[in-house]
Amino acid sequence: MKKIFVLLLISCTLLSCGQEKSDATTTYIFIRHAEKDLSNPANNNPALTPAGLERALRWAHIIDSIASNVDLVYSTDYDRTISTAKPVADRFDLKIQKYKASKLYSKSFRDKTKGKTVVVVGHSNTTPIFINKIIGKDTYTDIADDDYSKLFIVTMKDDEVFDKTYSFK
Repeated sequence: MKKIFVLLLISCTLLSCGQEKSDATTTYIFIRHAEKDLSNPANNNPALTPAGLERALRWAHIIDSIASNVDLVYSTDYDRTISTAKPVADRFDLKIQKYKASKLYSKSFRDKTKGKTVVVVGHSNTTPIFINKIIGKDTYTDIADDDYSKLFIVTMKDDEVFDKTYSFK
């Protein structure tokens, strides 16, 4: 029941933004990559665990239920982020766009995403930094290493920026 309420709340938020949508309305949906395989600490590019693959599929379903359309899907160039982004990209018939975490929220990114609904898959440390750059303040801190449940929505319309966090266990 709680999940249904949260989905309805997110849908209403996005729909209300959509009713006023002009070319200036941009919606970013941020998620951290799903559960990664930690069995080899020396592996800097681990794959997702079976639970992570299931979560990636759930993210695609959740995002599909809250956004009538997704225009772009971004991921860093790691197996875990790409594997998390793939079900979302597949659901909306999109190609995954790669971004470098060191070049967060650049002018070219802002220009390319303006007026679109964009899903961004990142990491426990880069996702909060990315969101903070968009909203123009240091609101978000690193996501706990064992927390893969957060979904962040940032909506920009003209000079107004709205941000909200949801948790899906």
